[in-house]
Amino acid sequence: MLNTARLGFNRTVSIAPTTLGAINPAAADTSLGFVTDSTGKPILPVGLINVTGLGTNFPGGIGALGEFDFHYNSFQVYDDLYWTRSKHSLKFGFNVERIQSNQFSRGANPNGQFIF
Repeated sequence: MLNTARLGFNRTVSIAPTTLGAINPAAADTSLGFVTDSTGKPILPVGLINVTGLGTNFPGGIGALGEFDFHYNSFQVYDDLYWTRSKHSLKFGFNVERIQSNQFSRGANPNGQFIF
């Protein structure tokens, strides 16, 4: 009789990069944005603009698209029992796996969104 037991853990992490600089300076221009402070002055670059009927939507300026981090965890447990008697052999066992799929968001549209 032989028993084998195994435990396992795997993690995969995908972290969204921080926003880089703009190739076109207009993408970082806060005067074009529609998120304002209490005085009405724009404080963020332009956000997403969606117009129904057009084939393409404007994705916005720097930081307009939300950033998401993904953490996938997998916990595993395996146990097998081998039993041999004369010419006969049997194998019994089980395995259990728990998968966690965690997503962390920094906001779907942090610079705002207009839909027409």
